[in-house]
Amino acid sequence: MTGAEDIARDRGFINQIETALDQANLPLRPGEAIAGILGLAAVVGLLVTVFQQSPIWGGIAAAVVLAVSVVLVQGVASRHKAKFENQLPDTLNLLSTSLRSGYSLLQAVEAVAAEAPEPTAREFGRAMNETRLGRSPVAALKQVADRMESLDFDFAAGPLLAFK
Repeated sequence: MTGAEDIARDRGFINQIETALDQANLPLRPGEAIAGILGLAAVVGLLVTVFQQSPIWGGIAAAVVLAVSVVLVQGVASRHKAKFENQLPDTLNLLSTSLRSGYSLLQAVEAVAAEAPEPTAREFGRAMNETRLGRSPVAALKQVADRMESLDFDFAAGPLLAFK
């Protein structure tokens, strides 16, 4: 697995793979995902080669499995990002209401993690876990914006972060 991860890192794909897995909420390291997809492609290619008695069809089948796997992961990631963006107005409303009612920033983030639908609840829960491990709340929320590639949240969260 680390060999596959090293190859992806050398070719500059590791960050893209890691981001796609994070956004798709797949609990895999990049090396595990690469090894799994390559293994599945090899098995399918081998089976097609044996049953069709043609290595060309086996190679085509393996390539199709690779392409479909990448498209599926990116599709799931895109769906999660779109849901996060669609939930953003309600999320910001909950954050601002919590802050106006006297909650600290951490309490407001915790309220979103408890009350928001997925994937927003998961992302804010992750931010809470990061703050419990010593990361600043500002950095944890910035990481949510970066992980979800949400320019809107990054822009909107700026004023909220002043409430530290």
